Amino acid sequence: MDTPEEQARNPRVVVADDEPHVVAYVRAVLELEHFDVVGQAADADGAVRLCDRLRPDIVLLDLRMPGGGLNAAQLIAPLNPETHIVIFSAEADGPQILPLLRTGIDGYVVKGSTPEQLVGALRSVLTGGTYLSPEVSRVAMDELTNRLHAEQLDELREDRRRSAITDTITARRFHTVVQPIVTVTDGTLHGAEALTRFTTLPARAPDLWFREAEQVGLQVPLELATANAALAELARMRPELRLTVNLSPATVLSTRVGEILTTAPLDRVIIELTEHEPVTDYGAVAAALAPWRAKGARLAVDDAGGGYASFSHILNLAPEYIKLDMNLTADIDADRQRQALARAVIAFAREMGVSVIAEAVETAEQLQVLEGLGTHYVQGYHVGRPLPLDEQPLLLADDAPVEHRRIDIRSREDADLEQRRR
Repeated sequence: MDTPEEQARNPRVVVADDEPHVVAYVRAVLELEHFDVVGQAADADGAVRLCDRLRPDIVLLDLRMPGGGLNAAQLIAPLNPETHIVIFSAEADGPQILPLLRTGIDGYVVKGSTPEQLVGALRSVLTGGTYLSPEVSRVAMDELTNRLHAEQLDELREDRRRSAITDTITARRFHTVVQPIVTVTDGTLHGAEALTRFTTLPARAPDLWFREAEQVGLQVPLELATANAALAELARMRPELRLTVNLSPATVLSTRVGEILTTAPLDRVIIELTEHEPVTDYGAVAAALAPWRAKGARLAVDDAGGGYASFSHILNLAPEYIKLDMNLTADIDADRQRQALARAVIAFAREMGVSVIAEAVETAEQLQVLEGLGTHYVQGYHVGRPLPLDEQPLLLADDAPVEHRRIDIRSREDADLEQRRR
């Protein structure tokens, strides 16, 4: 509580404005009304320093001075909680009013107000009130209304996106397709990658559905639903084949991942760690994967050669498979730089005892180069398209001898380009 002496003294004011005639005017008005102008500054830094040193009762800030009145207010408010902050600006600056109110300003007076209005505003804030010039109040209300309207629209859009994802999960508006993974040396089938195709409208690429699910907080439920549908296909596949399912780090770390992995034949499952998000704690991801890998699940790291993150995954998680990024395999038959990078990745994998799967192999020329570089397995339109399992007879379980379960990958015609773009 202020002492009687402090209550009896004149209010102490710092004026911050880069226009000398404004400072002179304010000083004259305030001194006539028994305010003490104890300091003046021409920019935001000066205002902050004066307030820190002098601890005035009020600081009067020009919004448009060098350094900005908003910046000064944001620094002064926590530095000197007892100093009342009043903006004194040429106009009601709409975009800055709400940020200023959030900093805890006590008043906003528009230049051109009468001396009585200026003095009345300062006396009001000294008694614990808040003063906003009428035009500032109108702008603040308009700005707040617009902001709330925009937030409501954003919430409505997010609710609709969330509802669409939830409906996709509960109504199973998706199906699984599988793409063969073939051994380079002899064309035998090693397994397949499970991919998801969505029937929910609007029609769009699967990665957009997963990205939107992540944005609305439904990434884990959607991945679990699609992965569970994929794992169900193992019962209809040849028993020696493995199935790759895509899971993000968030889903791997989820306690719900056991819902789909506990009953799966893990010795036939490859968990492909996707790169929708960065891994911030490799120790946690490795620990979450450990019990499933101990029961036979293998780990694949996606997009090797596509960026730093994939190499971090490799070094920290020690996968059984490295998948060469499609941007690396594209045009690898004609690009010596891509060949050099792929050669380095494959040599590293060989040193670490890791198998390499090349993705997006679409021509015989790509296959030939990748074989020469030592790639273990390939997948892509040249060796097999993503199709429902019922349309993949070589993957379906039957009594055919193992030696008949191979693809003559060197005599296959290249995939039709137009079909490949669809």
